[in-house]
Amino acid sequence: MAAKKGGISPMVVLVTWLVFILGGLLARPFLDQYLAFLPDALQSPLKQQVAEKDMTIASLNSRIVALQNIQPTDGTGVEISEERRIELEKIITEKTQQAQQAESQLEATTATLNERRSQLAAVEQDIADKNEEFANAQAVYDDLRNETAIIQARQRGLVAEVDRLTGYVGELDEANARRVATKEALVHNIDRLLIQVKESIPLAPQKYEYNARIQQVQALRDKSAASNWVSPELQEEYTSLYLKELEMARSSEYFFANLPVTDALGTTTSKWAECLMRGNWGVYYRTLDGKNIGVYENLGTVDTPRWGFRENLPDDAKSHIEMTVISNRVPDFQNKVQMLAERQVASQDGTIWQRNFDAL
Repeated sequence: MAAKKGGISPMVVLVTWLVFILGGLLARPFLDQYLAFLPDALQSPLKQQVAEKDMTIASLNSRIVALQNIQPTDGTGVEISEERRIELEKIITEKTQQAQQAESQLEATTATLNERRSQLAAVEQDIADKNEEFANAQAVYDDLRNETAIIQARQRGLVAEVDRLTGYVGELDEANARRVATKEALVHNIDRLLIQVKESIPLAPQKYEYNARIQQVQALRDKSAASNWVSPELQEEYTSLYLKELEMARSSEYFFANLPVTDALGTTTSKWAECLMRGNWGVYYRTLDGKNIGVYENLGTVDTPRWGFRENLPDDAKSHIEMTVISNRVPDFQNKVQMLAERQVASQDGTIWQRNFDAL
């Protein structure tokens, strides 16, 4: 049978549409997964395109069905030559291979896509974990910042307190230095006063009694050494003792004392005598019988004093001493002289003749 020439054979059209339909059916799952994977901003236009392609495929399917239902007008089928048949089979084979290649590529792409989706899920999970770790770390960091701010505020407060206490310590150091210096100065002055009293004249009236003055100054010295600071009481006590020594240095007080004197034969006896202080450098004396007149003074040097009685004086010096003593007598001296004379007579042993013989 001779083949009809011209136009496109219905069989070629049918095979071509079959290839397109097969490719569309094979690509549909991939496109659905791909579209599901894409962001929402890109899914809308792609879904529209897929819908259009689906409508095109449906239209082509209907046309294929219409072509399949066409019957030849002359009652005979379409005759295809051998060359055309071989060509069509070759085309079908190529299209089938292309479809298989497309299916293999689709499977490989699908596998790659699944792998990428798995990787993406892992990455998303890792990002979620990192976000959670970051949120936890941020919370810990915020807590640490708050604690650090509190610690820094406390540290600033402690630094201010340390500075304040350091200032107090400096002031206390200065006060302690002044305290020590003041105490050392007072102790030094008391030591000087003690030396002055010890080197002063031992012969003095009852109010300036020598041993009592030494004991008072020594007690003040011990009290000052035991004290931590110079109290107003210590200063007042020192001032009182110092003024007492100054008063004694200016004193010309009249008093009586039992003195060891030497008679004309060189015999030392004790006699009551009228005494007159001449400050703290000497004492004028005159025995009650008027036989011994002299001065009690320092017979040594200023550095090494040696107090003693000086009696062998010129007559004019004795007269001056006697007149000075007499002129400073107290109003009731006669009663005191009589009392002391009786005491002296009572203390003497033997009869009057024996005492006169002893005097010779």
